[in-house]
Formats: sequence, C-alpha cells, structure tokens
Amino acid sequence: MKRKRPPRLVDSPFPTDTAASAPRHPPTWDCSSDVPRPGYLGTMLYAVAVLLALPVYGLAVLSMKLFHVGQSLSPIHTRVIEDPLFLTLMFISTFVAVCILKWLACAPEVLGFCFDERQQRLTFTQRRRARQSTEECVPYSDIHSIRPYITTASANVCHFEVCFAGANGKPIALRFGDVTVRDMAFHAAWLRQSIGERMQEVLDLDL
Repeated sequence: MKRKRPPRLVDSPFPTDTAASAPRHPPTWDCSSDVPRPGYLGTMLYAVAVLLALPVYGLAVLSMKLFHVGQSLSPIHTRVIEDPLFLTLMFISTFVAVCILKWLACAPEVLGFCFDERQQRLTFTQRRRARQSTEECVPYSDIHSIRPYITTASANVCHFEVCFAGANGKPIALRFGDVTVRDMAFHAAWLRQSIGERMQEVLDLDL
C-alpha cells in the first residue's frame, strides 16, 4: 500500500502566537507625526468672501429692480447685470466659492497616532482642511471598534477605521494611516489583548 505524503506546510504571512516566531510587542504602537502644519483658514474665508461679492451684487441689483425699491437706481447697474459676461462670471464665482466651502467641511485627516497600553488610551493628531493640527486623546473604554480593511485581495497595504465616542457621546469614525498587512496582523493581536473583540479582523472590500 502506498504511503500518503504528508501535507505541505505553507508559511503564513501573519505572525503566529508562539513566542519563538512572534517578537514581543512594545507597550506602544507609535506612528506620531511631528511635522507642523500651519493653518490658513482666514485666507480661504477671505477668498470665499471675494468670490461671493459678485453674485451678491447681482442679486442685490436684481432684487431692487424687481421690487421697485431702487427707483433712482442708475441704469448702469441694470446694464451690468444683464451683460452675459457678468452672468457667466457670477455663476463661475458662485460655483468656486461653494467648492471651497465644501472642501473646508471635509472630514479631518489623521496625521499620526499612538496606542498606549500602559495608559490605556489612543492619542492622535488630526487636522481639518486649512486649520492647524490638534491632538486628541481617546480612552480604550470609549473605543467602539477598530476595523482594518483592504481594498483589493492582492493589496499589501491595509487601512483601518477607529469608531469611538466623542465628547458628546456621539459616535465618531476616523480613517487612520496606511499599514502593511503583516504589521496590521502583528499590532491587531496586541490590541486584542486590551480591547478584546472590538479589534476586528481584516475586511476585504473586494469580495
């Protein structure tokens, strides 16, 4: 009778739980960012005000004309708002101003973070568009979940989203920086010791 060949062992890309194969995780996972980011919110708001000056002028003249408020309104104002070039510039400036305001209202960007096992907290630096960066601290007890994910099955880089309770108790979800799949597995096993099943498995969005 032929002897069956033993199954071939495949090296796993993730660290195992044995002490011989997995290095000991330090008490912190530190990916801090010390690069200063100056804010320029005032400049952007000034640009929005300048862009909106043209449509505000056009609407003011049109309103005065429709409601007969400006009986002594100079005819030059009426001719200006009836000029096709003025109308085109008015719509363009309005569109650009709305795009800038929408850009300013985007979700904050996480610049750096640090998970601290000793202090049982997550510290991260975030920055909203055109603002200065700020530092926030979240106790492990306020973390609802940490969800790592990859966009394609063959991706080597993993992102992760941290959902936690804000100052008013409202859930907040922030996307954190790029981590390799191997490093994510190493850090995830360490974080699972502190927050349990709230540290979720890697989700493949390509499935």
